[in-house]
Amino acid sequence: MMTKWSNKPTAKARQMLIDGVARSEITDATGLTLQSIRSIAATMRKSGIDLPMAQNRYEYTGVNRHGQVVKFRSLTEGVAQGFKGEYVSLCVNGHKDQYVGYRWSRVEI
Repeated sequence: MMTKWSNKPTAKARQMLIDGVARSEITDATGLTLQSIRSIAATMRKSGIDLPMAQNRYEYTGVNRHGQVVKFRSLTEGVAQGFKGEYVSLCVNGHKDQYVGYRWSRVEI
């Protein structure tokens, strides 16, 4: 059913969430922030709408000044290798320059 709000970004995001579209695709299509989309999804769940719980997955890469590379597919895997997940997270989110001599990055997989 079309309403005057059907073309609004939030309405489009709601429908895309119901359809199971990835959060990153919703941000690209609507211009809404990831936080806004998470908030919309939480409100929808509270009202009884069953949404798939899609969680972004990342590969983390650390490169030191000698060019040595460390990679892992989750922060949990990094912790198992002896790294502190919270410090790697601070680096990839731009709050810390490097951790244990590595510059960290992540890519969505």
